[in-house]
Amino acid sequence: MAPRTRKKNKQKLTMPPLAKSIKPGTNFFGYVNANWIRHVNMPSYLSSYSVSEEIEDEIEPKLEKIIDNARKDIMSTANKNLEKDTLLIGNLYQSAMDRGTQNLSIKFVKNILANVRCIRDKDDIATTIAEFAKYHVSNAMNLYINPEELHSTQLRLVLGPGKITLPDSSYYTVQAPGRAHLLDVYNNMLLKLGDIFDVNNLKLFIGIERIVAEAIQEAKGENEILMNGAELKRKYKSIPWSAFAKAAFSITDDEFNSFKINVSSPIWLKYLNRWFKQWPIDNWRAWFSGALIMHALPLLPPPFDDMHFEFFDKRLRDQTEKTPQHVLGIKMCKNLLSASLGKKYIDCCVKPELKRSVTTIANQILGACIKRLDDIDWLEAKTKEKAKLKVKNVVLCIAYPDTMPASPDVDLDPEQFVKNIFALETTHYTENLKRANTVLNPIKWEDSVFEVNAYYYNEGNRLIIPAGILNYPFYDINSSDGWNFGGIGAIIGHELTHAFDMDGKDYDEHGNNYPWWTAKDNRNYNQKTKSIIAIFNKTSYFNQYINGTLTLSENIADLGGLALALAALKNHLDRKKLSKENYKTEICNFFISYAVSWRVKEKRKKAIQSLITDMHSPSIARVNNIVSQFDDWYECFGVEPGNYLYIAPQDRIRIF
Repeated sequence: MAPRTRKKNKQKLTMPPLAKSIKPGTNFFGYVNANWIRHVNMPSYLSSYSVSEEIEDEIEPKLEKIIDNARKDIMSTANKNLEKDTLLIGNLYQSAMDRGTQNLSIKFVKNILANVRCIRDKDDIATTIAEFAKYHVSNAMNLYINPEELHSTQLRLVLGPGKITLPDSSYYTVQAPGRAHLLDVYNNMLLKLGDIFDVNNLKLFIGIERIVAEAIQEAKGENEILMNGAELKRKYKSIPWSAFAKAAFSITDDEFNSFKINVSSPIWLKYLNRWFKQWPIDNWRAWFSGALIMHALPLLPPPFDDMHFEFFDKRLRDQTEKTPQHVLGIKMCKNLLSASLGKKYIDCCVKPELKRSVTTIANQILGACIKRLDDIDWLEAKTKEKAKLKVKNVVLCIAYPDTMPASPDVDLDPEQFVKNIFALETTHYTENLKRANTVLNPIKWEDSVFEVNAYYYNEGNRLIIPAGILNYPFYDINSSDGWNFGGIGAIIGHELTHAFDMDGKDYDEHGNNYPWWTAKDNRNYNQKTKSIIAIFNKTSYFNQYINGTLTLSENIADLGGLALALAALKNHLDRKKLSKENYKTEICNFFISYAVSWRVKEKRKKAIQSLITDMHSPSIARVNNIVSQFDDWYECFGVEPGNYLYIAPQDRIRIF
């Protein structure tokens, strides 16, 4: 039987108001999106619903069909020689959907917990840390591959801080109304789970995580340090590095001595070293057990997934329905088999002209950026020249890689859902480990091609726009120029501006961490950004104020991205020699498209959580606080002094 899909949103494909119907002085975001917000159907198992979810609703049936066909193929006795991708997708999805075998997942988790109970010494602790890192369980260490900051063509293994099971460390470190009660509820759930899984020491878990959360907070924002195993042994003597290296990297003690690792947080290792020295074994068992149970909880059958829903989804995010099992299965296929699923998606659903047409827009925005850099009066001339060189060296990755990533080399069991997930995580870890100390290929990317997102990576100076986001309302080959530049154009501009935000400006044209701005440039930049911080600090959402400092880099990218997209659109329209009326219509539709691209409906608890943890401002602020900085917006919609959102011309912010 085909999987059940969520209720269609009939409102999603209706066109927004025409430019001439926008009333001056209104909440621009609200006016453009009010009708959509009133009528859109937000699934009860979500706590927010935005354009991204709209597009996912269009992509999802295509992915569901691919996934369900793979499941049918592996279930058919007639198919004996199926291709690898079909086997992987079919077996993983079947293991998620077969309710009759879900108890095997509980048994699998209990077997790992039994191993945790058998921990006897520090070598066992180090081995378990390594195993949990392979499983991607939030715990004491995070191991991944990333370009080296000082030499971005060099891929290195990175040892990063651990994680906690709550959404953010602020749940433990920040005093807020209702926070103590929330932790009490969480503790009661943990005690109940301890009884079910026969983990007597789980009562220690919250106290341990509180200590861990404080260490995570202190470890934020450090610069990475390249060290070899011998140096790690000398500096952090209480950590059993030999046992860890054997389990994590399958290398001998002598090999580890020369093995190079980028340590992203020396402060974290300082704390970990202290805990190895001071903590009793029971603390470690409790930490491992709690992390494993909470990691597996949403993947297990009732009552476990119900408990996860009640606390994490309903209480923290105001979600009213548990994620349906078929949605969870599809999510796991998308997350863990993105290469296999991506190849099939490109073959069936993405036309070659999409890559060509959006690449053209991206190149126009790069050109507009170079031109606008000449007009900046606060950057020194030599800095502007290096900035232009950085733009010219941006590696564009549009729609999908020319060579798709290889599928994971693993066999999956159609009856073992959680075991399959752990096997895939371990395989991804092992494959990534092989890339350590190799050279970065900038045109090869791992992000899912069907993902509705976009990325700029400082390392390698890469801008990635997957095929998933190249859908209406962000982009439609049949839409007007103004519409497409206000949607996908602003997204491309946003990602490009990240190359010059508070973090990106310290990376050169090759993606190396090599600060190249002068002291005067940085002073001017910091002065410019104060006005952005101020306007967002004064903006409230659900009666709470936005943190203008936390959201600064994203706000800079929004402002710069819209400016670049508008400049590129004007250059494009100038070449077409439109009438004055048609030209203005395109410009006005540009701003409407931008407002539509941020439309969202969300619940209060989810919104409040995001204000605390999210580096992005709420969508209404990302529209209203940004469009009101542009003279063209005022001209399009007749906004005058005294109107809502009006800013005097001399006070409008321009950075790039």
